[in-house]
Amino acid sequence: MFALVVDSHTGLVESLSHLLEPHGLIAQGASSCEEADLFLRQHRVGVVLLGAMLPDRSGVQYLKLLRSYPATRDLPLIMLGPRSSDIDIAIGLEAGADDYVAGRMSPIELQRRILAVMRRCEVVSTMPDSSTEMRCGPLVFDQATRRARVHGDALVLRRVEADLLAHLLSAPGRVFTRSQLVKLVCDSDDVLERVIDVHVSRLRLSLASVGAEAMIETVRGIGYRLLELPMTDSAAT
Repeated sequence: MFALVVDSHTGLVESLSHLLEPHGLIAQGASSCEEADLFLRQHRVGVVLLGAMLPDRSGVQYLKLLRSYPATRDLPLIMLGPRSSDIDIAIGLEAGADDYVAGRMSPIELQRRILAVMRRCEVVSTMPDSSTEMRCGPLVFDQATRRARVHGDALVLRRVEADLLAHLLSAPGRVFTRSQLVKLVCDSDDVLERVIDVHVSRLRLSLASVGAEAMIETVRGIGYRLLELPMTDSAAT
């Protein structure tokens, strides 16, 4: 599996190679979006590190394009930005990045961020264990299998979205701050709080597929809480 570094001016590939190999990742560089597209079509890529400026389009433009392709829609992706302003971070995360790294970062620290993003983005798989269910209205979450359903319809969740849903379900109606959710669901001390907004948006998309996106309410300037939707007649029978 490859870690693809899409950047026209970077020495990251060489510095990351020996750090990622023990984790089954081969660092590979691409200097343009066209080159990255070709590599993504021909190889199994586990994570993408995307520079802000590329010769054929901006990093944000390419990020949006990757998120529009079914094959790369859920691919773990870290935006490599030159600045750490709130605006730059917000643009990168809102475009679909799973994390944003600004300025220079040591290869060891970047390796840690790469592995953390890949863990958060894993698709939840079933586990042979006894079922312990959490419920809120028509929403049911099985803690053993990490699977959720609404009115019997299954949700497709990645690891971090399942963890996020479980914590919101632990106290329906309670407001969780962004900083609390970062500590609860992300295994890194320096994850940007705005990353939680990205994962909540993706969780809402999963809920929207079964008509339940309104179950997550944004509490402006604070965080999020889970609301109960009424059971429908068909679900109650």
